Amino acid sequence: MKWSDDKKVPEKWSSQDWIYCALLGVIAVIVFFPGLSIRSLWGSEGRWAVIAREMFRSGNYFLPTINGEVYFDKPLLSYWVILPFYWAFGITEWTARVPTALAAVTSVLLLFAMGRSLFGRTVGAASAAMLVTSGMFVYWSRTASAEMLNLLGIWSMLFVYRRGCRNGSFPHLLLFYLIGALSCFCKGPVAVAVVAFVVAVSGLADVVYAAAGSGLSWPFIWKATKDQFAWLFSMPSIGAAAMGVCLFGLLLLSPIYFTGSWSSVSLMWMENVVRFLRPYDHTDPPYTYVTNSLIFIAPWSLMAVAAVWTFCQGKKNEDRRWVLATTSAIFAFFTLSGSRRGYYILPLLPALVLMTGEALSDLIRGNREKPFIPIRIAYAITAVIPALIGVTMGFVYFMLPEFRTASLLVLGPLMVMGGSLTIWLLVKEYRAASFILLVTLLIILEVWGVTRGMALVEGRRPLKPSVLASRRLVQSIKPANLAIFGGSNAPLIYYLDLNQPIRAIRSPDELHRFCDRPESYILTDEQFVPFVKNRCGGSNVISIVARESMDTSVPGDGFIILRLERKTLVENQPSDENYDDEEETDDDGIKQRFQD
Repeated sequence: MKWSDDKKVPEKWSSQDWIYCALLGVIAVIVFFPGLSIRSLWGSEGRWAVIAREMFRSGNYFLPTINGEVYFDKPLLSYWVILPFYWAFGITEWTARVPTALAAVTSVLLLFAMGRSLFGRTVGAASAAMLVTSGMFVYWSRTASAEMLNLLGIWSMLFVYRRGCRNGSFPHLLLFYLIGALSCFCKGPVAVAVVAFVVAVSGLADVVYAAAGSGLSWPFIWKATKDQFAWLFSMPSIGAAAMGVCLFGLLLLSPIYFTGSWSSVSLMWMENVVRFLRPYDHTDPPYTYVTNSLIFIAPWSLMAVAAVWTFCQGKKNEDRRWVLATTSAIFAFFTLSGSRRGYYILPLLPALVLMTGEALSDLIRGNREKPFIPIRIAYAITAVIPALIGVTMGFVYFMLPEFRTASLLVLGPLMVMGGSLTIWLLVKEYRAASFILLVTLLIILEVWGVTRGMALVEGRRPLKPSVLASRRLVQSIKPANLAIFGGSNAPLIYYLDLNQPIRAIRSPDELHRFCDRPESYILTDEQFVPFVKNRCGGSNVISIVARESMDTSVPGDGFIILRLERKTLVENQPSDENYDDEEETDDDGIKQRFQD
């Protein structure tokens, strides 16, 4: 493949640009879509699957519910995007995850277009290739949640901003504000806040750069600042902003009109304003995004570190300054927020791979005007990764029989040989071929990981098979005698798929009262069995279905159905010996699980 060395990027796309874009789109589909239903729902993504299903079946699209209970956690649009796929293809894990996968594909194509417009086709293609092979980006592209939609909203706004907003183009401004309004209803106004922060920081960086060349005079700084942000106060911008506000108001107030509740507005305020200024959960330390950025961009982590160093050392034209300012602004925004969680930093990935792609393109094209020695070293280390993974696969095959599969014997040697060839091509100065081969190997690994590899791991997760096996039994229990204990277990609700909601026990006292029934049944996780037995001391607690977790490092991954029988009715019923009646229980831990 011939890598172009674009000095000035033409506005009009050539046929080669479209070929690159189509090829990247095909690669993204190959990586993001296979095996979307192999992994059972886990944790938070169960909420999206269940809420969309209950909306779909009830026809009430403005009142999100889980197990029949109102659950305002995220704005409605992140649930609505699932509904067309439920309608067209049925209710499955695949259809719940398709919107996220489509958002990921679109993000890859958008990054190519942005990289091309900033630095040329080579950088756009390299950046998009690195994004599609970043492990955590692939992971979140296959998870039903609002995270990938939020990333797409942020970078769509930034792309439109760069294309025409600063020139006062009304179509671009209108699209900019409409995307912002829609993005607010995927994960909240955080998308708009991030973009506003980026626009402010990058604009002020240009002002400082211009002022530094003129002696830092205050009159010049004031004039440069006004010129930099004049587009915001132009008539086209004000008119487009008004239309965006109208769309935002319509989406914000519609749930109030249809439900009569202000919960959606309260959610918007609590989740985005209160949590940022006065966090009440997810308070990870300030350095959490340093480590998580490196984890999320793996296996390109060393390349990203070298690229940041190279970016800071090289000449800073307007486009390079903007990418550097954007990267810094996104990182600073999430770090300044008191509420921190590792995956919040996901929108930083496109900025990091843009920097890395621009630095890598100098290595590919042999441009020695810039200090690319750190990039060369980082790339050489990265190129070894497939070979190391191949060796690891051989170890797994021979030493871990529970994960043994014939595909490891095929893929392991292929990775070792391919990784060795990647290094050889780099040594022989066939840098473009080396990079293409490395990306190809990583794509093969990703596809294997999300299909055969995921199937191996999924075989050790007991929730889905145990719930499906016992669903008929649960359906035969009278609703008044059935309850779920241990918090909102959305994946459990999803796989039971009952015709009516299950009573949810929300407190230890409520559990104690439920135990007083002559006969009752509790659905719970294995970790809560000692607690149930402690609170229900007047009943025999009998495990009638028990599927313990095969992974002992993950407590509570087993699904249990407990039958509670009053001791006065069943005097000699033996207790379940799998659990110790005298085991101490952690009331604080149980209460925390209820809050979660």
